[in-house]
Amino acid sequence: PIPGVGFAMGDVIIELLLDEGGKSPDLPMSPSQVLVTLFNEELYGRTLALAARLRQAGINTEQVLEPIRLGKQIRYADRKGIPYVVILGPDELEAGQVVVKDLKTGEQQAYPESKITDILGSDS
Repeated sequence: PIPGVGFAMGDVIIELLLDEGGKSPDLPMSPSQVLVTLFNEELYGRTLALAARLRQAGINTEQVLEPIRLGKQIRYADRKGIPYVVILGPDELEAGQVVVKDLKTGEQQAYPESKITDILGSDS
């Protein structure tokens, strides 16, 4: 009686059955080398520009499109096998820097934003 659009949750059941039967496909890890995080909505344009600059430099880059907790964004990158996370927050913006977190080692370091393509291009 109420019109609407939706979808069935059959995909969840199929995933559970595949896992249970040991038939889940072994999907390759993400080809992305970098995940650019989104600190807050005010920095949306700056993070989009940063991600575009990385892509133009030939660095496979994903970006977060909704400002969720930073920890969740980092866990997402880790689960997908993305080796580096780039963080541009208000403090970094003011200092003209970005923070690069290496998810393999857990180390993070601030770099001048103007040098980020050189840094990540040589590491990835």
